[in-house]
Amino acid sequence: MASDYINPILGKQIANSGRPSKNFMYRFIYNKIRQSSLSGKVVGDLACNDCRNIKFFKKNEISYWGFDYDRNILKGAIERSPDLNCVSCNLLTDELPSSIFDLVICTETIEHFGNQENKLKGVKNILTTLRSNAKFMINVHGHEENEMIGALLSKKFKKIQKVPYRNSISQRYERLLEVEGHISVPKTNFKLIMHFIINWCLVCIEYLASYFKIKKSACVYFCDGHIGDYENQNIENFVISNGFNSPHELR
Repeated sequence: MASDYINPILGKQIANSGRPSKNFMYRFIYNKIRQSSLSGKVVGDLACNDCRNIKFFKKNEISYWGFDYDRNILKGAIERSPDLNCVSCNLLTDELPSSIFDLVICTETIEHFGNQENKLKGVKNILTTLRSNAKFMINVHGHEENEMIGALLSKKFKKIQKVPYRNSISQRYERLLEVEGHISVPKTNFKLIMHFIINWCLVCIEYLASYFKIKKSACVYFCDGHIGDYENQNIENFVISNGFNSPHELR
């Protein structure tokens, strides 16, 4: 069964953390993974942060690879789980290996790429890593960004499911207060209290916006049947190891 290829306990934990919109996005991803046959597949978590998304999976069923720009975060993840495969790279500017993943997850990422041109460039770069008929999950913030990215994805996949999940008010408020990293709880008491207050303010805003039916500006996409142009490749041919407790580097 497809559901045998995920971790049902830890997967549910990560799918029920954070605010309502975050919960919705991660539950959507969790359920799509449950419905997918992933035994023996190569999974890419691009902009993986501390590789928390690996909790969705049973590691012995898949080959998991986390890509991120922040080398220190990757080193911390490897120190906690030495068997992790992590690659240090810039998704926007580095030339990524082509046709290596059967599934790619990319969350809370492209809004950090800057202007519209860079966002489109970043997504195109990420799509090069997909094998033919691969699956792709990404969330996109902003009305213009969704039109632009949605048009690109419609040309690259046979099937697309697009689900709105977050309104523009909570998104702007979150950016104003710079709490994009709210899942990582601060250690000092003052910051911990502020973190708690800000997070619950965002929860209230999201519920109010939902009650008044304010248009949602963020969407999560599940894309299936990637129209690949290249022969499937082995990811290990494109990375080199830097030793214990260090992320891989691209060749």
